[in-house]
Amino acid sequence: MHSLRKMRAVFLRCAALAFVFALVGPVLVHGESAPRAESLITPPPRWEHEILKGSRSAMLGYVLGQWLNFDRGDEEYVQISSRASYGFTDESFTRLYRLYLTKSKERIYTFRRISLCHSEMGWYVKHKYIAPTNKYAVEDVYFVDGAKVYIASYSYPETKGPSPVGERAIESLCAPLRFVAKPLVLPVKFDAPSGWFIQDPRHASLPRFPGMLAYFVNPNRPYDAFALMRSRAEGEIESAGDKALEKAAEKAVKQENVKETMLSSETFGIQPLCNNHTGWLFKYTVASGGKTYAFDEMMLFGPVLYTVVYVHLASRPAFRPASAALSTLCPIEPSPTPAPTQTAMPTPTVTTVTTPTPTPTPETRR
Repeated sequence: MHSLRKMRAVFLRCAALAFVFALVGPVLVHGESAPRAESLITPPPRWEHEILKGSRSAMLGYVLGQWLNFDRGDEEYVQISSRASYGFTDESFTRLYRLYLTKSKERIYTFRRISLCHSEMGWYVKHKYIAPTNKYAVEDVYFVDGAKVYIASYSYPETKGPSPVGERAIESLCAPLRFVAKPLVLPVKFDAPSGWFIQDPRHASLPRFPGMLAYFVNPNRPYDAFALMRSRAEGEIESAGDKALEKAAEKAVKQENVKETMLSSETFGIQPLCNNHTGWLFKYTVASGGKTYAFDEMMLFGPVLYTVVYVHLASRPAFRPASAALSTLCPIEPSPTPAPTQTAMPTPTVTTVTTPTPTPTPETRR
């Protein structure tokens, strides 16, 4: 319980800001660590190369390079950019990108999967900003690696249609293998409500408390969120990595001057979970940053303690599907081991040997 109370301030900050940062927040400039533009795509031949510094928009991120062409009488260009993924998984970032385009008054023509290098799957999107004066269509190919998003964009006059050279350039998007991250795999079962975004805390660009496994954010209510975490087992020694994370998180909270006050708490005791498991439910309210938050905290006891915390503004009723999701916290059941197949013993073949009846030899009389 002590560690859970210590991480609340961190979680409050994450729940309030994670979705907002990802959708409309400032771009995380990471040009120094970003690869060269030419290492990510095959540029269009003979197009004019520009090295840009700055961001085209909050969603497309830090521009690494741009190639211009005027051979068809009007400007068209291919651009490669990189941005932080804020820990959103491939599927969650894609739904976030759809939402961003919709809120930006973009008409989406195509949104589909596309095969990229290293057998990775990316996304292809064709869209256009809805405005009478806008004559340009945009095609994007992007790839989410867990920590960053790489986006290759091709903009051209809609009346002229796309150039095969431009389309081939963005379809050549290839993130180096060293940037490709493994997908988030949880050691425990938990089903967030349908449509919620999932974030990997390792790449969320926010303070991370030791043991944090995943965040889940409601896109329709930004202050609604889950945190899924693992606590150290009894007698388990705190690792050097966990100590460093804890110090960094506490330092971030101290710098932000985050203060909280416990207003109320209630214990609901043992609760039924899935697959006949049981958990322990706590509910409490906390005042922080001029707002009051309600926490629902479900603990799953076992060899390892797992906890899922649902937080929302106390001024609004709890989201019912979120409250119901607390009971889906369960150990991952091992796959049943198939019973060994018994090989039937072959039936022995009995060979019947028939001994011929001896025929008496007639005597020869003398």
